[in-house]
Amino acid sequence: PPFWATWWFRGAAAALIAGGVVAGYRLRVRSIETRSRELEAEVAERTKELAAVNAISGVVSRSLDLEAILGDALGSTLEVMGVEAGGIYLAEPESGILCIAAQRGLSAEVVGEIDTLKMGEGFSGRVAASGEPLVVRDIAEDVRLTRTAVSDAELHSLAVVPLRAKGSILGTLFVVTAGFREFTSADVDLLVAIGHQIGVAVENAGLYADTRNRLAQLSALQHTATAVASTLEPERLLTLIIEQATELLDARGGILNLVDWEAWEDRVVAAAGSAVSTIGVRSRLEASLSGWASLHREAVLSNALQEDDRVDRVGLSRLEAHQGSAVESAAVAPLIVKDQVVGTLVLIDKQGDRRLFDHDDLDLLQTFANHAATAIENARLFEAEQRRAEQFRVMSEVGSRIASILSVDELLSQIARLIQEAFGYYHVGIGLIEGDEVVYRVGAGV
Repeated sequence: PPFWATWWFRGAAAALIAGGVVAGYRLRVRSIETRSRELEAEVAERTKELAAVNAISGVVSRSLDLEAILGDALGSTLEVMGVEAGGIYLAEPESGILCIAAQRGLSAEVVGEIDTLKMGEGFSGRVAASGEPLVVRDIAEDVRLTRTAVSDAELHSLAVVPLRAKGSILGTLFVVTAGFREFTSADVDLLVAIGHQIGVAVENAGLYADTRNRLAQLSALQHTATAVASTLEPERLLTLIIEQATELLDARGGILNLVDWEAWEDRVVAAAGSAVSTIGVRSRLEASLSGWASLHREAVLSNALQEDDRVDRVGLSRLEAHQGSAVESAAVAPLIVKDQVVGTLVLIDKQGDRRLFDHDDLDLLQTFANHAATAIENARLFEAEQRRAEQFRVMSEVGSRIASILSVDELLSQIARLIQEAFGYYHVGIGLIEGDEVVYRVGAGV
């Protein structure tokens, strides 16, 4: 080809190559800019999430009052998520039942309907059982819905996450919308992080409450033990012991048994509260929960009396008939004096927020029972010393009286009567040796 054509083709090719390079460069620049914007958005979203979690962490750390913690944390969560309604379930330690502990934006009717879920029941029950978050776009169309009041209230999209602390699930956090919303994975991650913060706060509040209650119980124990130790009159002491024990552990009723080992029976000698009708009742040791504690020399609790084979069915039915309601739970501690079980303390039906006795209650009851056993032994020793002192007084009185009596019959009569009254005997007789016989001349009593 001509010289000029060669140079023209070469220039055109170079221009095309340069243009391609420039276009590729610009494409890479746009790609980098797009990714940069995406990263900036991700960082902004992540920063927003961390800010939200930190804000809620600050909210839950301001107080150790559980009600305040849950209310403030839920309010902040709804604000961060831009959701109008939600709630927090907490699981009861003994039964595992999920109960509404805080809620926002739900009517009283809805709250009443969705309260008290069993593990595995409904959306929150499933999350509490599995420990995995759950998202539902339309709860009205979901077969897992168990409470129709939710759909009747025209609530639709739902997200539920567990509340965790130290590897345990304490409850659930849920948010719900009146309209439809697609909860993203980022939304769920944020809720999971918030749920962890709330779970830790619930755990801390529980530990604080337990510590405070324990200190209050120890203070009450010291007070009651002092009150019991100040009484040496046996009958009054036994009544005071069971009254103080019933009050100390916030029980509905209390029973104090003394063991008759010869008859192999328990006998109720004092009672308080709803159990006052049991005074005087006897039961076989092998057929009662109290007898079980005596025979095994250890404290025991039963939070399902109706199903406990160790319970005296006749005695339980009699007690329930008198108080007009079922007896659900009992805690029993033996009274041990000088390595010998002398009786038991029985408390029935825990009152207050916790409906059932726990092992902390049992430990407290056993500690109080140890103090009570010491007080009973002291009262018995005091009574014995009083009796001995009275016996010496009578002996002295007999000696002073007989010194001035010259009639044998009158002398013997006075001695018999004084001995009977002072020693508390049913019958006192005095015999004199006459030849090969003992002839009873006088007697006192029947």
